[in-house]
Amino acid sequence: MMENNTEKKFTFYPVQLFLEAIVALIALGIVITLAVLLPVEYEEQANTLITPFSIKPEWYFLWLFQLLKYIPTTAGLVVVLLVVLGLLGLPFIDREPSRLPKDRKWVITLGALLLIIISILTILGAVG
Repeated sequence: MMENNTEKKFTFYPVQLFLEAIVALIALGIVITLAVLLPVEYEEQANTLITPFSIKPEWYFLWLFQLLKYIPTTAGLVVVLLVVLGLLGLPFIDREPSRLPKDRKWVITLGALLLIIISILTILGAVG
């Protein structure tokens, strides 16, 4: 005897799409409610003739800001350009067919070293 499969399966179009639309509308309602209840407080208008005492870049540029303190500007820009070109060319340089980390030690070591240097420069830029 064959068993009848009475298990109900949900399809994407009517069921899942409707549920996601409901969740999106609820999220939109929460954002609009917060925007109405907590309006933005305006600060004084910026004066373009007065330069602030201390200018610091955003956190993701602190490492570059700190690097330019240690080496001349032209050399710093060349170093950054070489790093970016190296990252863009890495898939063409590293032609190892294996994806196992133990087979790609030099790439992982180079990447870890780069992350450590950028992290140290970012911390020094934030503190200094």
